[in-house]
Amino acid sequence: MVLIHVENIVALCSLGSDMDLSRLAVILPGSEYDPEHFHALVFRDGENKGSLLVNASGIVVAVGFKTEESLVRALDGLVADLRKHGFDVSKGSIEIQNMVVSANLSVDLDLPRIAASLTEAEYEPEQFPGVVMRLADPRTTVLLFRSGKLICVGAKGHAPAERAITEVIQRISNL
Repeated sequence: MVLIHVENIVALCSLGSDMDLSRLAVILPGSEYDPEHFHALVFRDGENKGSLLVNASGIVVAVGFKTEESLVRALDGLVADLRKHGFDVSKGSIEIQNMVVSANLSVDLDLPRIAASLTEAEYEPEQFPGVVMRLADPRTTVLLFRSGKLICVGAKGHAPAERAITEVIQRISNL
């Protein structure tokens, strides 16, 4: 099996109540809130290496995390900080919207051959240097590059991403 690396996780989580972002910007050191340029408060979590975008509705968009564990730690820390400052919040369920993963087959790929052999493969080298494969199950897109690198986008978790990469590897191995 090929080693899969998580490059980015995008997730949503509700805090269960509306948020006063101006007040929150004062409480959270290092946060940024400029409503004229961006509607959400941006809190960069250096320890967990991701960002939390807090909306006035109480919905948090988490971006840039490389593990689900670091994402959970960041949200737990945010909720604890908010409670400490008198906000009545709770961490709702975390819904992964997109997980981007990469894998490297360590072999050069014959992209024109792959595109000609697989109906779900699109290859327009003048537009994009890789083959684009859109899978129905799991519903993801896998990008294949001549260098043997694969990028999977659109997965709703690690297991679907791994299934997509495995599926693509099996399809191109049988050519």
